Parts: sequence; C-alpha cells; structure tokens
Amino acid sequence: MVSKRKRRPGSREGPILFPLSDDRVWKPVLDARRVFLFLDLDGTLAEIRAHPGEVGLSPERRRCLEELAVAPWVRVAVVSGRRVEEVRNLIGIETFSYIGLHGLEVDIPHAERWLYPVSREVIDALQSVRRKCAGSAHGVPGIWLEDKGLTLALHLRLAEKQKAGKVVESFLQAVRTRQERGVPLELLRGKEVVEVKPTGADKGRAVTRLWKRYGRGAFPVYVGDDVTDETAFESLREKGMTILIAKSPRRTVADYYLRNPGEVYSFLRRLIALRAEKRG
Repeated sequence: MVSKRKRRPGSREGPILFPLSDDRVWKPVLDARRVFLFLDLDGTLAEIRAHPGEVGLSPERRRCLEELAVAPWVRVAVVSGRRVEEVRNLIGIETFSYIGLHGLEVDIPHAERWLYPVSREVIDALQSVRRKCAGSAHGVPGIWLEDKGLTLALHLRLAEKQKAGKVVESFLQAVRTRQERGVPLELLRGKEVVEVKPTGADKGRAVTRLWKRYGRGAFPVYVGDDVTDETAFESLREKGMTILIAKSPRRTVADYYLRNPGEVYSFLRRLIALRAEKRG
C-alpha cells in the first residue's frame, strides 16, 4: 500500500512536481517486489506532433524502454487512443502489453488479445457520423477525420480556430443526434482532438483489468498526459502512483506531475538505476 500523505490526490492544491532526487518518494516503488508500469504514448513517451504519423522514438529513448523490457521486476503496458497494432509497431517491443482505442483493445503477449464487444447499432452509428462529417471536414485545411473502426477522431491541431469550430459543431451535432436516439456513444475531448467512442470502456477499466489479472501483487504506476487518462488515475487512486504530464499543474486526481516526455525518461532511468542499486 502507498504510504498516507497529508495531501490527498485530486485536492485543490493540485499535483506535486515529482521530486526525482527524493528517495522517500521512491520508497513504495522500490519496496515492491514487482512494478506494473502503465505508460501513455502521445504526450508522454513521445512529444505530440502536428500529425500522429510524425511521432517517433529516438534511439536513446528506445534503449530506455528496451531496458525495461528485459528487467525482471517490471511489467510494462503502453496505453493509447491509437489502435493497438499502430502502437505496437511504433514502440516495437513485443514483450510489452498494449491498450488501444482508450481501452477498447487490449493485447497481452502470449496471453490474450481482447476487443470490447460493440453492437451493430453502434458500428452503424459511427459510420453514419463519419459520412455526415466527411463533407463538412473535406477541404478545410488542417482538419482530419480519422476512422479507427471502433472510434472516430476529429483532429484539429493544424486548423484555424474559426473554421475548425464549424466542423466541430457539425461533428458534435451528428453524435448528439445518435445519442438522443439511444445509441450508447461517448464524446472525448483531448488535445486538439474530439473523439466519439462506444460507452462502457475506458483507460481506467482496462488498466484495472490488466493489473488485477496480470499484476500479481505488483505496485502500479500510471503516467499520462491527457484528460482521457483521468479514468486511469482515478482507478489507481491510493493503490499506486499516478503521474500527470503537463507543463504546469492542473486539476487532476493524479498524485504528481512531470513537465514533458524528457522528464518521463528521466523518471524511467532513475527508476531503473534505483532498482539496480537495491538489487546490488
């Protein structure tokens, strides 16, 4: 169990900047026989780019992840709104577990591949929204409607705000129309993206499922940067360690924050070094 602290997660004080050099903060992670690391991809393991296809890992960062892959004391799962296959190809480490589409897809190496059951009604509704919005998004510079099969994402990062607003409103209205008809759809607002997905699955539920089934008493650590990671922070609240990635602290239920992916790798390297010192 995590030692109790005066500050409660999610308090008005906000998260605490993770003190990498404070050995007291590392104690729960070092005392645990095993650790289960859940790491978000975009904005956490890699900087967010104008287009998702531009995201990649430097050789140095990849070596850090490869060290984790062979460490006997840790299990790693990469969590993303992307499809599992896309995340696995980008990370390139077969022994990692992968959670995709905000918890709708799960791939555990040598164990199971799992896809959240979605009704024909939901699939048809998603395709209807796609057809409805394809016209409004077509020809608008900087806007990209991505069909991920079980989710639809409207990317806005490169668009002018005024032009993007009209397309977003069309997208939201199309989704609301289906929701009013009783179709179980949920809207997610991320960093310069609006996404619609089936209800009933999220990162928090997927993380909890993996941790309970494969964690075997491991101490869970979740690191993520987006609003969609809040369900995971909440699911592990006071059970492990939760870290938000943000330039400055914001309202969150995470315990700590780091400012960028560079600090995430400093955290990971420090964790590897401290575990090695303990073993030695």
